[in-house]
Amino acid sequence: VTSSASQHLALVHLQLTPKQWRAIPGAKAAVQQEYDQLFAIDFVDLNNPCEYDDVASRATKTGKTIYFGRVFPLCHIKHSELDEKFHKYKGRVVFGGNQVKDENGLQAIFAEQGTSASHMVCAKVVDTIARLPSVDGQDADAQKAYTQAWMSEFEGDTETWIDLPTDQWPKSWINTFRRPVVRLRRNLYGHPLAGLYWEKPVSYTHLRAHET
Repeated sequence: VTSSASQHLALVHLQLTPKQWRAIPGAKAAVQQEYDQLFAIDFVDLNNPCEYDDVASRATKTGKTIYFGRVFPLCHIKHSELDEKFHKYKGRVVFGGNQVKDENGLQAIFAEQGTSASHMVCAKVVDTIARLPSVDGQDADAQKAYTQAWMSEFEGDTETWIDLPTDQWPKSWINTFRRPVVRLRRNLYGHPLAGLYWEKPVSYTHLRAHET
């Protein structure tokens, strides 16, 4: 790749299958690092695990709607179009938004996504202006943006409980639980309303900053 052509690479992340990334030490480390970072900010309530059947039964008896989902890891190679020396493994833990069920096992229904495309528009404007002579531009995402929002601030009375992959179970769960579930505390990529849950506090913060 020539120096001039490298400026126009898409730098697309190449997704690895679970079988592929589990066989690569660097990829496995990247996935575990993502889990560790999420556990560090208490993205789930590990201190209060419950059996799935108990949570579902309690919801049915009280008439309270509970959503059940799962989280799972993804792993990509960043800069996959460049030489291997430039490759970097990126792990991401996401919420399976396409498989969310209520306490009766029925598919959960969410309101239509409500976020705007303002950031996409701004990014395109920056990209366009940065192509002008003697002009440079840069756009960056907030670090772990979605997870900065707490689920309890937006989900109302409808709690969300998740299954963790067995390789992320605390040792105390092994031979103790059959199907443990924990409360999802942080907004997570993949949730059908993740963008909306993120946009609301950001908009509020911006308005407050403008007022002061």
